[in-house]
Amino acid sequence: MASLFRSLITLLVVSFFPTPAFAQPSVVGTWDSPVQLNVDGVHAAVLPSGKVLYLPHRDTGGGVTTSVVFDPDNPAGANYVAVPQNYFCGGHSFLSDGRLLFVGGETVDLDKVGYFAFGTETWTEVTDLNRPRWYPSAIQFGDGSVWAFGGQSEAADPDQNDDTIERYDPVADTWTMVGGEDIPGRHVEAYNRIHLMPDGKVFQSGHLPDSYMYDPVAKTWTFV
Repeated sequence: MASLFRSLITLLVVSFFPTPAFAQPSVVGTWDSPVQLNVDGVHAAVLPSGKVLYLPHRDTGGGVTTSVVFDPDNPAGANYVAVPQNYFCGGHSFLSDGRLLFVGGETVDLDKVGYFAFGTETWTEVTDLNRPRWYPSAIQFGDGSVWAFGGQSEAADPDQNDDTIERYDPVADTWTMVGGEDIPGRHVEAYNRIHLMPDGKVFQSGHLPDSYMYDPVAKTWTFV
């Protein structure tokens, strides 16, 4: 009886209060059925092709890490691509030509660097970092270079915070230490929240309780 009553109430509500225009699927969209990729996509990025690259947590068996390229227009046609290094726990940033650069990584791969090319859907290793970095932050500057901030020289060891900064030149494939690593009384720490400002400086919004601005010319941090 209760079930019949609920059905009648639902019918009345739908009849007298149809779905408003702003809530129609054509306006708000709909969800498709879940797609099983068999990889936990800890790192993810929307590629210039419109596809999504997922990089898993640690390796996917036998010491091999497998990334997944997911195509929203063809959910059943995911492309599984072996990764030369384990970039989990690394930072990543796009280069000007759409390649996705991964910096640092897990355990023995802390100084490794590589990029994913969206056109060929392949991985390529490039020059190692000068310093091992676990949980570094990576950000692209206006000149096309990528700067790596902080991280830890030993995986999951907060006593090994590396406050240094280094710059990657994608044309020369070189990493250069740039200096200016000291935030007075603070560590750069792991996965700094860094943002490029219109004037070329870098705003650090967390996870420290204070915020700072980095000047890449003067190589100094200033309290905000």
